[in-house]
Amino acid sequence: MKIRKATLEDVPVLAKLGVMLAKEHRKLSKRVKIRGREKRLLSEYKKEIENPKNAIFVAIKDNKIVGYIECFVDDSFIEFYNYPRGFIGELYVLKLYRRKSIGKKLLNRALKWFKSKKLKEVRLEVFAENISAIKLYKKKTFEIKKYVMDKKI
Repeated sequence: MKIRKATLEDVPVLAKLGVMLAKEHRKLSKRVKIRGREKRLLSEYKKEIENPKNAIFVAIKDNKIVGYIECFVDDSFIEFYNYPRGFIGELYVLKLYRRKSIGKKLLNRALKWFKSKKLKEVRLEVFAENISAIKLYKKKTFEIKKYVMDKKI
């Protein structure tokens, strides 16, 4: 298994994986939209790969992309925190390849990239029901800092 930075040639596969992730998230929240997502992701991932403040890393196994992680430098709250932070947008591994430490290796590679950018902190969001992801993040010493709560009205 190999982890490498995504290239523009990877974008079509990444978009398909992004739709698969969205379908899993849809089971956790009906507000996750699927329609038109692949087309939007084709554009978004291309921009992310071309932006030096972002990175997408892919896991390659059996000569195919089996997972990915999105990394961003987030300076949108720099006035509040006094420094930019890293943000993990998505981490996804195909079901067949889960429980093989691929998510852990992707996360480790992302954290290494954030350190190379001299960032002091990395943030992510995870659905409360995604217990396996929460366990992974806690093992990597992520801490719960706030709760985001929704109410339908």
